[in-house]
Amino acid sequence: MKTRKLAKNDRVQFMTLLKKIAQDNFFSYTEKITEAVFDALLTSKRGQTYVLETKDGLVSYIIISKRFPKESAHIAQIQSLGTNPLLRKQGFGEILVRTVLAMLKKEGYKSIILDVINGNKSAIRLYEKLGFKESGRIKGGFIKNKKTYDIVSFILPLNR
Repeated sequence: MKTRKLAKNDRVQFMTLLKKIAQDNFFSYTEKITEAVFDALLTSKRGQTYVLETKDGLVSYIIISKRFPKESAHIAQIQSLGTNPLLRKQGFGEILVRTVLAMLKKEGYKSIILDVINGNKSAIRLYEKLGFKESGRIKGGFIKNKKTYDIVSFILPLNR
């Protein structure tokens, strides 16, 4: 098992992984990630996409925004995290997040922030298990199929 940066030759596997996630996860927006977005993820200077790869291929991904204005350049943000629906509950997402958090800490980041839809209970459980604390909430900030959900913000200080 290996965590690494998304590479050009991952295109087919990555797009297939995103389609599987979008079909399974009500809260996912991965269906919005097109081939053009894939190219942007590869060349972005404002962040990085990492994947977790097993002998069977890509199983999980995480998109990190790493370039905020100078005054808050010590903060990174988890933009998106996903795992193949057939391989969930095996710890792949946790392994990937823990690995990337350690890398970000080593790079000098002091805090990691993220937003989760309150209906995404498994994501909330994972982030709380990893030590993230709720830092705010936007009531009714996410609307899908005429139903509203809160957007829950989390923070994890890396200086511990």
